[in-house]
Amino acid sequence: MNITPEDSYNTILMLSKTQKPIHQRLSRFFIVTSIETFLTILFIMAIPKSAKNAWLLGFSKTRYLMVLPVVLLTLILVWLTIRFWKDVAWADRFSQRFQTALENNKLQGLADFSVLTILSGAYLLIKWGFFLDRGFDYQTAVMRITPYLLLVTLYSVQIALTIYPRFTKENAENHLSFPEKARQEILRHKQLPIVLILFSAGFTLAHIAGWELRSHKEWINTVMFFIDEFNMDNEYVLQSYFSGLLLLTAGFLLCIIAAYKKKVKASFVLQWTLLGIIFLYMAVDEVIQIHEHWQVPLSNLITSKGYFSIDWVRSAVILVAIFGLLYIRFFFKLPRKSMLLFGLSGTVYLMGVLGLEMLAGEYVSTYHQWGYDYGMLVAREETLEMIGISLFIFALLDYIRQQLPEAPEDSPIKLESSVQQ
Repeated sequence: MNITPEDSYNTILMLSKTQKPIHQRLSRFFIVTSIETFLTILFIMAIPKSAKNAWLLGFSKTRYLMVLPVVLLTLILVWLTIRFWKDVAWADRFSQRFQTALENNKLQGLADFSVLTILSGAYLLIKWGFFLDRGFDYQTAVMRITPYLLLVTLYSVQIALTIYPRFTKENAENHLSFPEKARQEILRHKQLPIVLILFSAGFTLAHIAGWELRSHKEWINTVMFFIDEFNMDNEYVLQSYFSGLLLLTAGFLLCIIAAYKKKVKASFVLQWTLLGIIFLYMAVDEVIQIHEHWQVPLSNLITSKGYFSIDWVRSAVILVAIFGLLYIRFFFKLPRKSMLLFGLSGTVYLMGVLGLEMLAGEYVSTYHQWGYDYGMLVAREETLEMIGISLFIFALLDYIRQQLPEAPEDSPIKLESSVQQ
């Protein structure tokens, strides 16, 4: 292939147009994070002093231990900022590698992780009364944690702002339909299931840590805010909102698949659409707990003792059986890999949402207590639910990548008349 001088000039021009914004983005990242870290030092030192704990200049040893890692981080960021300004060759190499990583979507997982961190951090800062003195017993513990939580949240904002903006070639994607734009965006998030599983593991460990802390009577008043917030059996806590977000993500992906199927006039559009609606409903239900008031016909025929002592479980068993009958043909018409992934994720999810819920009902009806063993049952139940939905999201992403080619109206190349399910 012959490359003309005009082609070379256009390539250099395109690189110069993209390299400069990337360079500016990274420079802004180093500057802003340096300032944020320095302000965090001032915030930590501004926490009211306690005369009885004074050690040096009126501050306690704990205060200096709190500020030390932030000072070291500030020095590192300031050094990186100065080097980025002065060492042009190093800055160009760094910018070029960053640009390559962006083009290959290698940093998308970090961006997704940052977005979830922003949502979680902002929620906790608001709920724990950040900058507000509510007079609760654990105010000291909260004041020690919130500077770090705030810094992590601010860092995550900068990471997201640095990674997420993308350059398009003269708005080349403007002609694409919504399903195609959504499909292309979805394909960039291959690492999302890993990010979701990492967050799921974090919630499980926090739940277990909370139950372990309950045995330390000298700590329980200090860390009760942590125990309550990360108890997976509680309602309106961070983990329940995260589970709702998982279901919402799955519902969104299902709706995109349904829209694509309708666009190319494929089969099973109704089944994909209904499945998307079901998951969107489940996302809402996970947050506001509608299912606890379920009462479907024939559920009274099932005993309300032992494994079925939790009322909504009887209705859920009937609904799952009906759903299985309605979707059995749809399931076996899936491509083999998708069928296996859908089946695995559904099994894991049902083991948690029904299997271990039934075991928890049997435990409570037998022992009439909600102690440590019950807490560990809840941990297993919620973990299986989160992992099951994360696996399902992975299965949907894989299905979109493997089974949804570019729509005919969006591509000059026409698809074959027969479209796989």
